[in-house]
Amino acid sequence: MNRMTVISSFKKNMLLALGAQAIALGVGLIKSLVLPAAMSVEGFAYWQVYVLYSGFVGVCAFGYTDGVYLLYGGCDYKDLPFERLRGANRVYCVFLIVFSVALGCLSMLGGDGLRSFAFFFVAVDVFVLCLSGLLTYVLQVTNQFKLYSFCTVVDKVIFLGVAICLAVKGFTDFRVFVLVDAATKVVALGFFVWYCRGMLFGRAISLAASAHEALAYARTGISLMFANLSSMLISNLGRFIIDWLGDLASYAYYSFGNSVTNLVLTFVTAVSSVLYPKLKRVPDSELDFYYKKIDKAMLSIATAGLLLYFPASWFVGVFYAKYTPMLAYLNIMFVSAVFQAKMSILVNTFYKTLRMERRMLVANVQCVAAFAIMAGISFWFTRDVWWIAASTAATAALRCVLSEREIRQRLKIKDLRPSGIQCLLAVGFFAFTFLLPTAWAFGAFCALAAACGAWMLAQKRMEA
Repeated sequence: MNRMTVISSFKKNMLLALGAQAIALGVGLIKSLVLPAAMSVEGFAYWQVYVLYSGFVGVCAFGYTDGVYLLYGGCDYKDLPFERLRGANRVYCVFLIVFSVALGCLSMLGGDGLRSFAFFFVAVDVFVLCLSGLLTYVLQVTNQFKLYSFCTVVDKVIFLGVAICLAVKGFTDFRVFVLVDAATKVVALGFFVWYCRGMLFGRAISLAASAHEALAYARTGISLMFANLSSMLISNLGRFIIDWLGDLASYAYYSFGNSVTNLVLTFVTAVSSVLYPKLKRVPDSELDFYYKKIDKAMLSIATAGLLLYFPASWFVGVFYAKYTPMLAYLNIMFVSAVFQAKMSILVNTFYKTLRMERRMLVANVQCVAAFAIMAGISFWFTRDVWWIAASTAATAALRCVLSEREIRQRLKIKDLRPSGIQCLLAVGFFAFTFLLPTAWAFGAFCALAAACGAWMLAQKRMEA
């Protein structure tokens, strides 16, 4: 497949995925505004406990989904080995049901009734989200982006509509919103199963062969699963530390800040979901070209992401006075978000394309260990959430820089300018927002971004 064909197909699928993520962004934005306002700080903290632990239920797939993702990335849907997949998927579903029921029973043994309620529905999510995740990956890697786009937003749109109605009618109990969230995820799973029924229903290989196939997928994907888990821990381990060692109010403030910065990462999901199946169709000799092209595009994404801090901080200060304590570290959270964005779009995508998921795992585990030591010790002694945010940003930046270096060496790329400029933008942004009033910081950062952009443009003209 030549470059023009790849780029044209990429743009088409990108528009579909970005359309879905635009809806998700709008839903996420409104959800981030509605729920904290509708609930008490304590209720929002319990809601965020449910959201946090539900985000990690993919671990219960034990690499199965990731194995399917790696083995069939770049395939067309009609070319999938359906009989083998059906058998393995049925074994996988039985495993998920058993695991979900076991976790549901364990959740009822907790002492805190509100936390037990949240964890019970986390157990329900084990089956619902893991099966949805499998079918999502199949649609994604086989270029079924119309179905992928629809199925990934349907539950979010339904949840938003119901949540707004509940908030208007005065419902404030987080348990009502948890019930609605679980129900909408089941609805979305129903759409997935209907559209991908060929993956579950029909003739399949024998039970013994199905079990063997399922184990093979799990073995293939287990390294990527742990790599993704460690990547998620880098950005979320701080929330676990605050949940375990801090109080509900601190956890609510930090979680609200995390939900604000996650809006920066919404489009990142769309870009990374399209990139991997496209790059799997590219000859290895062409990968350096695409890496350099995407690396330069990341500068615009990083700049836009950091600029979003200024309206976000103003909005929180004006309309969410009860959450203003998190403004003390919101700027650091935005720095962390832009490095996470680059990891998701560029670095992790090329790790998987080059089948370097074990190196990805090692790098991520090293960073998780470094973060746990920095954040755990600093928060234990200070009980100041600022140190959690600072440790997250430092670890995300370090992981991004070191991982980029490794991939550039593999692809024999020597141009370090895009990476260096992103680091300069991040350091400048933090210094300006830390030392200057907001208006002055905004002007100084815009000037720095403009200077970097002009320098890159001059370099491009010189090379031409």
